[in-house]
This record gives sequence, structure tokens and C-alpha cells, in this order.
Amino acid sequence: MLTTLEKVLFVLLAVGSVYCGGRKFHDVYRVIARGKPDARFDDLAGRIGRGLRVALSQQSVFKSRLVVSLLHALVFYGFVVYFLVNLVEVLEGFIGLHARGGAWNFFNLIADLLTAGVLVGIVGLVLRRWLVRPRDFDFPSNVPVLPEVRSGIRRDSTIVAGFIIFHVGSRLLFKATQLAREGGDVFQPVGSSLAVLFEGVDAGALAFLNHFFWWGALGSILLFIPYFPRSKHIHIFLAPINLALKKSKPGVLQPMDFEKEEVFGAAKLEDFTWPRLLDSYACIMCNRCQDVCPATTTGKALSPAAILINERFELNRIFASFAAGEASPRPLLDFALNEEAAWACTTCNACIEICPVGNEQMLHIVDVRRERVLGAAEFPKGLQNTFNHMERAGNPWGMAPAERFVWAKDLRFPVPTLAERPEPEVLYWVGCAAAF
Repeated sequence: MLTTLEKVLFVLLAVGSVYCGGRKFHDVYRVIARGKPDARFDDLAGRIGRGLRVALSQQSVFKSRLVVSLLHALVFYGFVVYFLVNLVEVLEGFIGLHARGGAWNFFNLIADLLTAGVLVGIVGLVLRRWLVRPRDFDFPSNVPVLPEVRSGIRRDSTIVAGFIIFHVGSRLLFKATQLAREGGDVFQPVGSSLAVLFEGVDAGALAFLNHFFWWGALGSILLFIPYFPRSKHIHIFLAPINLALKKSKPGVLQPMDFEKEEVFGAAKLEDFTWPRLLDSYACIMCNRCQDVCPATTTGKALSPAAILINERFELNRIFASFAAGEASPRPLLDFALNEEAAWACTTCNACIEICPVGNEQMLHIVDVRRERVLGAAEFPKGLQNTFNHMERAGNPWGMAPAERFVWAKDLRFPVPTLAERPEPEVLYWVGCAAAF
């Protein structure tokens, strides 16, 4: 149990930590709220249920990279339970709660095994990043990436991984010293195994170590909270929100109001709708979307991951001014992607389908394209004829509209149109390619 001085110190540190972290969380909210409106709050109860179901089941994570997904699941489920574990250990320190026996046995078993699981998971992920170093973590040389991105990702990954290892390791050693003082517990097999290391340590030293590791486990959280909103670890909160507020109809684009909107699409960060800015902060920087992008795999200067990561680092750079309502200093094509990348996208939706946190990378590109065509009138020369044909004839090839139904003439059965049968059970949308 903590001394009175320790309790006062912990409370002061907790208040300061939550205050600093809360302010930064609020600033992240203000940054995201700078985006234009987008109706994503229909069927809110259903959305919340879907977000929690997908996040807790980890089904979106297990779409690819099975071994990595298993390691991530160990860390994830450990931290879900750790909200309760940390609360119990605060009560142990403050009121001397004796969490052993009875119903505590089940709790202690789960906490003990998940603690070991988190350490296995995070060590496995660290070894993969720093020793195996797969190509998943890099970007093709022709993809535009901000100079600070690579070092920034490495630094953030090191801080987050270091925090997790220190926090969970301290918690395990806190339990080991506690069990060394009180006797082993079959419901804490990992902690009891480590308690053997402290056999023969005198009572005073053991009490000191127990206090030290308690502070290591819980004090590290207080130190990490102010950093948390600016790290990629914020996805643990933003991913369920993003999954819940994801478009309910994939592929449906945000409609444009040609009468009221001043900017069509997005030229700068503030031109995006708020879900696009949320994407940048929810991104875990895993590059899975890059793995499945056909443009990336064929050598184009496009990486869906790089776009969101570039946006995130730019938002961090202008964080205070942007949150305060000031305009971003440079256009998206100066840092997020280039002209080639904007037009390399096939809009196949693969990046959206694979994303474990529900990001909609393709829609960032579509917004940039809209601005290039409707705002700047800048687009590849090959599209000029296509646009002219679409405007004049309603199809990309400029074929006469009267020929659209010629394909059905020689069929052995009549093909009714929507005008002839306005409420069909099934509608076959032929499209331009099949019609002509």
C-alpha cells in the first residue's frame, strides 16, 4: 500500500497527465472538425454496434498477414483487459485491496496470461520491425513521402513499443514481487514463476521493489497519456469510431452542391470532409493498403498509405494553427501526393476493403481529382476527348445516343426498359462499355 505522500504525488501526476492529454485530445477533435460536413450519423446505434463488433473481433485485422494479426491480437486483447487491471492495481496501492481468492482467481488468471501475451505480441512485432524489416514498412522510391515521415514513424514506433514493454513488464514484476511476499498463486502462473527470482531477498528490499514496479507500471501510463494523442497509438480509440462511421454504401461518392460550394473536391486539407481528416489520425501506418493497390504494384507513383501518412505529418506540423482555424499553408499536391499519383488510382476500392481501421483512402484521391478537373481544369490530355464525349453524347466514345440499345435488337426475347416497366424486381444496368 502507498504512503500518504505517494498517494498525493500520484493524484497530482494523474490530474496533470489527464489535463495535458485531454487538451491534446480536444485539439485533435478541433482539427478533425475543420473538415466539411458529411452525414455519417444515421442509424447511430447500428453503427456503434458494428464498430465495436469489428474492433473487438479483430476481423478487419485478420484479412491479411496472419502471423502479424495474431501478434497484434495478443496486444489488443491485453490492453482491452488492462483498463480494468490498471484500475484494480490503483486500488491495491490506495486502499490495500487484496485481489486474491474467490472471484478474483478468474480475474488474476486472465490478467496474468494476457500480460504474458502482450509481452509475446509486442516483442514479436518489435523483432519484425527492427530485425526482420520486411518491405511492408517502406514506400516505393517514386512515391512522394515527406522527409520527416520515415524517421518520424521509426521514432513513434520505438516510443510506443518501449512504453508497452516497460508498462507490461513492470506490471508483471510488480505481481512477481507481490507473490514473493505473499506466496505463490496457481491462478497467476507467470507471476509465480517469476517470483522465484526474488527468493532470498530481504523483506525491506522486496517491499521497495514492489513499490518501484507499481510506480513503473502505473507511472508510465501517466507519462504516456500526454504523448498518446499525437502518436499512432491513438488508433486504439479512433479505429472503432472510424469503423462505426464508415460509409454504409461502399463506392458512393459525396455529392457536390454546384450552387453553394466554393471549392469542388479538395485542394487543401481544410477542403476535405471531416471523415477524411479522421482517416489521417486513425491510420495505423501498416501499409496494408499499399500491398493491395494495383497502381503501386505496377510501379506507379501512388501509395494510398503514403497519402494518409503525409497528411497526418502535415497536420502535426501545423497542428496548433490549423486547430485554431487558420488556413493550411500549402496545397495537397505539394506534400500528400503528386499529379501522377492522383491519376494512377483505378478506384477499385481495394485499399478501403483491406484497411483494418476503416479508412477510405480512395476518397482522398477522388476529392483531389475533382478539384483538378472542376477547379483547376488540369487533367491528363488523354481525358480531354473523354470529357468532351461524355458532355456531348453521354458516353466516353462519342457514340450516338440513339445506338445505345442496338445490342438488344437481335436477342431472341424482348428486353423491357425502365420506362416500360418502372418497378422491376431486378434492374440490369448495362453501362456504356456493354452498350456500345
